[in-house]
Amino acid sequence: MPHPSQNEHPSKKGSAEVISPLSIQGPSRGQDRLRPERHRLRNVLLLGLVLIAIVALGGWLLHYLKFNPIVAVPDTPPPVADDKSITALPDSVKPAPSIPAVSETATQAMEKAQAERQRDEFSRVTSTLENKGVSEWGGTLYSEMITLGREAYTLLSQNDYNAATDRYAAALKNANLLVGRMPAALQRFIEEGLAALTEGDGQMAQNNFQAALLLDPDNTDARHGLARAAQAEAVKRLVESATAHESDRNDALALVDYRQALALDPEAERAIAGRIRVQARLEETKFQQLMSAGLAALAQNDLQTARSRLLEARAIRPDDPGVVDALAQTDQAIRLNRIENLRQTAIRAEQSEDWEQALASYQNVLELDGNIRFAVQGTARAQDYIRINKRIRFFLEKPGALEADRQLQNALALLDETGGFKVRGPRLNARIEQLKALVETAQTPVRLTIESDNNTEVAVYKIGKFGRFTVHELFLRPGTYTVVGSRDGYQDVRKILRVESGQQPQRISVICKVKV
Repeated sequence: MPHPSQNEHPSKKGSAEVISPLSIQGPSRGQDRLRPERHRLRNVLLLGLVLIAIVALGGWLLHYLKFNPIVAVPDTPPPVADDKSITALPDSVKPAPSIPAVSETATQAMEKAQAERQRDEFSRVTSTLENKGVSEWGGTLYSEMITLGREAYTLLSQNDYNAATDRYAAALKNANLLVGRMPAALQRFIEEGLAALTEGDGQMAQNNFQAALLLDPDNTDARHGLARAAQAEAVKRLVESATAHESDRNDALALVDYRQALALDPEAERAIAGRIRVQARLEETKFQQLMSAGLAALAQNDLQTARSRLLEARAIRPDDPGVVDALAQTDQAIRLNRIENLRQTAIRAEQSEDWEQALASYQNVLELDGNIRFAVQGTARAQDYIRINKRIRFFLEKPGALEADRQLQNALALLDETGGFKVRGPRLNARIEQLKALVETAQTPVRLTIESDNNTEVAVYKIGKFGRFTVHELFLRPGTYTVVGSRDGYQDVRKILRVESGQQPQRISVICKVKV
């Protein structure tokens, strides 16, 4: 579009004064005086307008050249794009050949500047795309972009600026479309790289992941995939070796190879699947061996061995009905054996009169099964014997307790209770006889003769008051007694008398002699 100043300046040049022909009549004297002054004024105005136009045009040119310097463009022909392989930057990004400024109008300069700006933007975007490996994924769209750039370069060289601008705009449109396709290309390279890893094609995987890293150098999936690709060939060889071992039914060696492959690449799908497959077969074989050993031990009543093998089998297949049932049978047999062993222990304890041990055995049986009758009865029996023994031991260790009437009655009741026991061992019988002897002694009285003066009042605590007498005889059970004598006007007499079983008749004197 032409600049306004360009239209304005030529119009002023075309408005030069047209001098009218001279009149045939002679001028008056007044006209003769005014004509020179008018000529000078018109010339001054015309000169001023010309100067203003020149200054305006010069200012515009200076402003334009400041932001759009004229760059010389070498006469190098553009490259021909190849749809199949385009890897280098197109020469279309090179500057257009220089055109002498003196031959350009202001409009041409503006058109050229616009074309060059489009060229520079195209060069920048193309460089960015090339750095992203666009030749690997751009396809036809990239080829068309290069062709448009080449055409634009040619047009720019031929000074066809508007057409060059249009071509560069079309090329930039393709470039922007390619930029938009970068995420999809990145995803495709990663997916194809992973597929190549699955197939064991390390080179193909490396190519794809390297292409992905051109698009996104910080992509963690691509970096991880590239590291895996470095081990792909070694992993492939190990997987093939493992597969051969599987064919030979040598699962142990196959498992070793699969594990080595996974040590190199823990995500190798074929190695993972192979390891799972081989381990499943090995575990099945191990399971069957353990089941056979467990059932054989159960049949031979080797219950601990049976249980151990069956537990190992259950660890491999926890929900297998066969192992669950076999373990239940084994545990039941172990439980019954335990109960029987405890019963025998309790019987031996009863026979040796170790009632504490017998009670413990019966209680252990009840912990296994609270409804077993012999254990319920044995527990009650053992508790009775333990209680009886404790009570007998009390009297045997403290025979003096029998001097109290209440304790003597308790001892007699205890003897009656032991008489109802159906089973009494020699140790219990001996203790019962000892208690009987103590009770009999405690019940046998000893004769006591008390002498007095017939003036003293005599009393025996816990026995009674006997008044005044000269001689009085008493029969007292073994024990300790207090004899008191009292008389008005005299000091009381108090004597402590110890009566022991089997003691000879005793004689004491109780007389108050000290006056008060």
